[in-house]
Amino acid sequence: MDTLKWEHKKENYKKALAALEEAVLEYQKNPENKTIRAGLIQHFEFCIELAWKLLKFQLEEGLNQQSTSPKEVVRAAYEAKLINNGELWLKMLSDRNDSSHNYDEALAQKLCEEIIGPYATTLKTLHDSLQ
Repeated sequence: MDTLKWEHKKENYKKALAALEEAVLEYQKNPENKTIRAGLIQHFEFCIELAWKLLKFQLEEGLNQQSTSPKEVVRAAYEAKLINNGELWLKMLSDRNDSSHNYDEALAQKLCEEIIGPYATTLKTLHDSLQ
């Protein structure tokens, strides 16, 4: 595995996760603020994008498994025991896609509740498992 590239990808993910965690705290202080809500969703979208690409790199470089789409990567990562709860990961990808292509106030509110709950925890768990 290209160690330098791997470390760079992990560092980018760590920074994105730190920004997401900060956005979670801001949202918890002021959940009615639309700008904070939008920022939280954007940080989640960025984090999930980096997460699946990090998993893809690990599958390709470490386990010599090729996957192309985010869903394929999540399924392969779950089978390889790189992540727990493959269904939740698939739901996160689906919610990311929905939020990227459609903005609805009720959807945004619901997504924020998922982000500050299981999604942020799951993304943090991935970070911790990579250390």
